[in-house]
Amino acid sequence: VFLTENKPSAVRRRITEQDEILRWLTLSTTLLSLLCLLITFAVYCKFAALRTLPGKNLMILLINLFLAQIFFTLGNNMTEDQTLCVVIGVIQYFCWLSMLCSFTVYSFHTFRVFYTFQARPSFETSMFVKYVAVSYLTSTFVVATTIVVSLSYYDDIGYGGEICFLSHTYLRVGVFLTPIVLSVIVNFTFLVVVMFRIVSAEQVQSSNQERNNDKGFFLHNIYSKLLSRFIHICKLCD
Repeated sequence: VFLTENKPSAVRRRITEQDEILRWLTLSTTLLSLLCLLITFAVYCKFAALRTLPGKNLMILLINLFLAQIFFTLGNNMTEDQTLCVVIGVIQYFCWLSMLCSFTVYSFHTFRVFYTFQARPSFETSMFVKYVAVSYLTSTFVVATTIVVSLSYYDDIGYGGEICFLSHTYLRVGVFLTPIVLSVIVNFTFLVVVMFRIVSAEQVQSSNQERNNDKGFFLHNIYSKLLSRFIHICKLCD
């Protein structure tokens, strides 16, 4: 901002060109990501064997990420209509939150499976409905709370602005960056616990196998000694 206000127009033109390059680079990579998400979702729709409970959770995650990137692209390219910009901002923020919640739910289910070693629960459908409800209800609650907080402090609903997202810096830090950090911490915790659980399970299995081998050797030794004594007794009887 200092350069554009106090330096010649050549500097402003250079900054504008860099912004344009960044804009097109962002658009191209986002479109590539959307294509990959579509292909992945189509594969899960095609093969029924993939649509297990983890597979369905992943499909919800793909949908949320796809919609978030769609509205992110729209927000970067449609900022003239402020009403539309506010609507895009609310939906985009909701989709990003839903994506984070879906990712956390997916990690929680993985943690639950490996921690209890229950691969396929009998109540799979009801569990999937609960997972989806938790994801979307949590996102709705955070979006509504953001509107209330913004009305209290800024006298607006907190959405819109130049990028059709959260319109205030403190809101972006408080209600967007904070959920991202919390999601990373929670998912990393699940990952660490699952890794320790798998390692400990392998150690227990290895220990049980060693005990079984020792038991088998012990029984074989006893059987061999009894057989040798029986043969010796038979020879004495003869």
